[in-house]
Amino acid sequence: MWAAAEADIVTFYEDLLRDAPPNMDRSRARKYRTFITAPIKSNGSVQGLLTINAENPGDLTSDDAGIMRVVATLCGVALTLTGGWPGDAAD
Repeated sequence: MWAAAEADIVTFYEDLLRDAPPNMDRSRARKYRTFITAPIKSNGSVQGLLTINAENPGDLTSDDAGIMRVVATLCGVALTLTGGWPGDAAD
């Protein structure tokens, strides 16, 4: 996920049983089968990941991936305007 975030890519996995991220531990039990992760960037660098997951394939769609991009971008703008996460050395 971090490599995709550095490349400014929103990742969407529709069904983890059919298609999972590389190196994902498929033996671990999960309560979700679909997820979207979007990078939160501030001043050109990744500050975190915004992730949403859902229990069933189809619960999330590519439209949701676009919404996640917008929300993650807004989070990045907020971080930039406020000088970073609470508790950062810049406080």
